[in-house]
Amino acid sequence: MSRTLSLSTGRNTPETDTGTTLNEGSPMGDDDSDSWEHFLRNCKASKSRRSIRTVPKTEKIEIPTSTQDPRFKGSVPVRDKTFILTDTDFKYALTLLNGQLQFVKYDPDDQHKPWTGCWLWKCVEKDGWLGFRNVASGTYLGHNGKGVFHAVQKHHKRWEWFCARHDAEERGYVLLTGLWETLAKVGIEGEGELATVRMVTDGEPMVWKFVTA
Repeated sequence: MSRTLSLSTGRNTPETDTGTTLNEGSPMGDDDSDSWEHFLRNCKASKSRRSIRTVPKTEKIEIPTSTQDPRFKGSVPVRDKTFILTDTDFKYALTLLNGQLQFVKYDPDDQHKPWTGCWLWKCVEKDGWLGFRNVASGTYLGHNGKGVFHAVQKHHKRWEWFCARHDAEERGYVLLTGLWETLAKVGIEGEGELATVRMVTDGEPMVWKFVTA
């Protein structure tokens, strides 16, 4: 004979493990009281477990901004990032000044330089080729097909295409650019602020550091 239990919600309870159904109207013995308390405890525990949410841990990342920081080794040139292009010693940065490419003394601890011109280059990508757009002028680093580099075009076409290869001595990256059916290395002529960007046929190319701006 089955026993039943009256609930405040008016709903019938689930069947017990013994197969006894709790229906409305029957008296409740001691065993039923223990079973019902056990059932309520299970319900509360299940509800408590469902309300627990796992909060993901966050990691604090500090980006080095000074050459005194041992982690300051330059960055990998990738699309949608803005970079300062420097030499391996972080002494000079490639700058667009009065419409001309020029190397300006670089001090990573002084973020207000240069006083004139712009040394910030936004890296883009098209068909697997990288491009570097000056954030002030909107023009791309490129060449005229005769070995002279400039930043005059507002499109990213063949003469503005570059690829970056890691230097064998792990000092930084070598830039190569498309020249007809070949790749030409990007180098410099001169020293310091008098240096100019040129294609290199003989000799060593320029090794660049890409500093995240």
